[in-house]
Amino acid sequence: MLNDTLISLYQPRQMLRALQLLPAPLTFIQDTFFKERVGATAEAVEVDFYKGKRKLAPFVNMKVNGEVVERDSFVTDTYKPPLIAPEMIITVEDLQKRMAGETIYDGSASSGADRVNRRLGASQAKDLVEMRNSVTRRIEWMCSTLLCTGKIPIKGKGVDQELDLSRYWNYQDLTQDPKTNWDNLEVDIFAQIRKWKRKFVSQSGLTCDIMIFGSNALDRLYANKEWKEQQKYIQTKLGDYQPKIQSEGLMLVGVVLGVEIYTYEEEYLDDQDLDVLGQPKAKQMIDVNKVIISSTQVSNKIIFGLLYMVDGLGTTNIPLVPETFIDKKAKNLLQRLSSRPLPVPTNIDGFITATVCTGGDFLAAKSADGGNRESEADSANAPKKATK
Repeated sequence: MLNDTLISLYQPRQMLRALQLLPAPLTFIQDTFFKERVGATAEAVEVDFYKGKRKLAPFVNMKVNGEVVERDSFVTDTYKPPLIAPEMIITVEDLQKRMAGETIYDGSASSGADRVNRRLGASQAKDLVEMRNSVTRRIEWMCSTLLCTGKIPIKGKGVDQELDLSRYWNYQDLTQDPKTNWDNLEVDIFAQIRKWKRKFVSQSGLTCDIMIFGSNALDRLYANKEWKEQQKYIQTKLGDYQPKIQSEGLMLVGVVLGVEIYTYEEEYLDDQDLDVLGQPKAKQMIDVNKVIISSTQVSNKIIFGLLYMVDGLGTTNIPLVPETFIDKKAKNLLQRLSSRPLPVPTNIDGFITATVCTGGDFLAAKSADGGNRESEADSANAPKKATK
């Protein structure tokens, strides 16, 4: 049933070509902040984290030599990229069953063997899409978790470790002071954005042009007194407040003080946090209470570690490696999709992570108290007028 001609179609080289044509899930964090892809040449990789300074070149007398200056400092750590390797099995029993959407009463004169072969090809394509989406989503999770916490916990079958860069991370917690906590709707959010912009350009030498708001942070933004005042107009001297849907789960909230503000509500199922029924909890890629401050010009990369091919093809360091294993005795076909990604924030100072509010569903809380918090803000706004 699993004939040699059909099997030959599913060698890694052929599968890679097909995989590149399949539609991919949303990868906003990777595409925005980790654009470069690098293949490792050794099992462990040395990673340099730069802490750049904005020094001025020295003046010297015309009659003397130049002045020696110090190089920008950097820290080097050594890591082994973790392995991601989902597998799916296609059995003979699977091929005997009608697939979803398949019509068996179509009058086709094709033989049973032809139907089985079509089902095998369709099943493998479906499984490849599912595994590729899960690997891509895991890499997106690694990048977003790093931005939110400065760490990447790596837990799974036979592995329990953590990539910890938190000692280098620029982290702020605004919830410790009632004057800066966004749960207080009187907080001047525009002043906070200005502070973030100044701090960012000072530490990184880049212009802050993007911020990503978690969903709770966005709720506080919309309910904020000063923000609602500015919302009376589509445009003011402070910015453009017309939301725009960019793609599924991604929205441009507006442009404020030259900074594009996004909310990214792509979700994943957390296999390390189960509910009472033992099912993974659905969570958002960006921590709901946090804001990520950065620049689209920041230079970061994802390093892909070496993968060892079991079919005698040696090693490779490409992002995704599909493999197929045939068990003719059991009449099973196993597919595996492997990757060894390591997100590397080369410029550590290219990010600021801020916790701006406490946990809890802000919209539900407003609904429970009859919307009093919002009406109080509205009444406070009533006498004032924003300047166009």
